[in-house]
Amino acid sequence: MKKLISLPIIVGLVLISFSSFSQREDSVSRKNVIKYNLSTPALYNSAFLFQYERVLNPNRSLSVQVGHITLPELLTRFENVQKISNAEQFGYNVTVDYRFYLAKENKYNAPRGVYIAPFASIHHFKNVKDFELKSSETNEFETVTLTSKVNILSAGVALGYQFVVWDRMTLDFLVLGPSISNYNVEMALDGDLPPVELDENLQLILEHIVDRLPFIDRLLEDRVADFDGRTNISTMGFRYSVGIGFRF
Repeated sequence: MKKLISLPIIVGLVLISFSSFSQREDSVSRKNVIKYNLSTPALYNSAFLFQYERVLNPNRSLSVQVGHITLPELLTRFENVQKISNAEQFGYNVTVDYRFYLAKENKYNAPRGVYIAPFASIHHFKNVKDFELKSSETNEFETVTLTSKVNILSAGVALGYQFVVWDRMTLDFLVLGPSISNYNVEMALDGDLPPVELDENLQLILEHIVDRLPFIDRLLEDRVADFDGRTNISTMGFRYSVGIGFRF
């Protein structure tokens, strides 16, 4: 009789031990997540951003995102321009965030559940475009070069939720990410046109770009008329992303 009574207890202890071991093993052996950012290709011309997240303890992790991004083509609808070619098109992003997975809100340990993440990021874009621009004086097309550089430094706090599916796959939704961002924009137009006409066309090109890029619109809408090729401003920014990953 004692053996029959002790058998369920032994089985129960074994199952509890196995469950505890599995959870402990899961927390030890599943500390890494590699993710691909699914949302950036919708915003940029070319975007390949990858993220690595490392679990530091049951409720915290460190995440680093790096990759290549370029701005979309902006002069295709500009009526005075033809034969556009990209002499140079380059861009990158580096983002670091420190995640706090909320223990009171989450049933499971990191990297699963609701998180709050202070973050800092840098976006850098450089574009050199050669094209033919119609002169208002001669009514002929002349070859010019537009060089633009954009640097964006941001710091803020993000709110998100990461799902773990089938133990290995993750879906990371960063849904809210207000930030303070510093935008540094430089643009120059050079070519076989008189300086006055180059300046006039730079203003027209800038107005065209302002209409097509929302974040530039917020920055330069009050500065287009007196834009001298460079501006630096700090303002509110926003970050959001959707990523798919593999946990190991």
